[in-house]
Amino acid sequence: MALFFYSLPDFWLALVLLLAFAYWWPILPAGYPVSMVMHQYMTSWPALVDRLRHLVLPALTLTLLTTAAVARFQRQELLDVLPLDFVRTARAKGLDERTVLRRHVLRNALIPTITLFGLALPALLGGSVFVEKIYSWQGMGWLVVSAIGMRDYPLVLAGVLVGTVMVVLGNLAADLAYLAADPRLRVR
Repeated sequence: MALFFYSLPDFWLALVLLLAFAYWWPILPAGYPVSMVMHQYMTSWPALVDRLRHLVLPALTLTLLTTAAVARFQRQELLDVLPLDFVRTARAKGLDERTVLRRHVLRNALIPTITLFGLALPALLGGSVFVEKIYSWQGMGWLVVSAIGMRDYPLVLAGVLVGTVMVVLGNLAADLAYLAADPRLRVR
């Protein structure tokens, strides 16, 4: 299943989800939520529920694609760590399989996956351009693409700056997560 979602282009998955849940089985709304003029006549709770209902399909699209990539990567890392000597030693000491997997295998397999999570934050910005266009959300990706079309260079530079800050923050979060995952990196 992870390979299936990993191989799908984000715009195609967005179109399929839009067709399935907004047109064939109309349980979720399509497109951008009601305008702010309409929201001023709603109390805060219905306005929030309306926004969240409109956010489900774009969030589901981006989440399925990111989760599929992480699942494939994590599976490969687990398969790489399983035959190592320290796993065999832990099993030989008599630890049950669940403890071996949780304490020894998963902890060591998570370290490369943390890097993937750190880079997923800026990748969501770039990959969300098509999803924003399909679901008619006017977000950062849409703003930068329209600024490129209008040759609004200060806005393009601001979008590049925001993307750069997201890369730096993603790498900082990954480095901090390394400290929690790998005790060898802790400063004494």
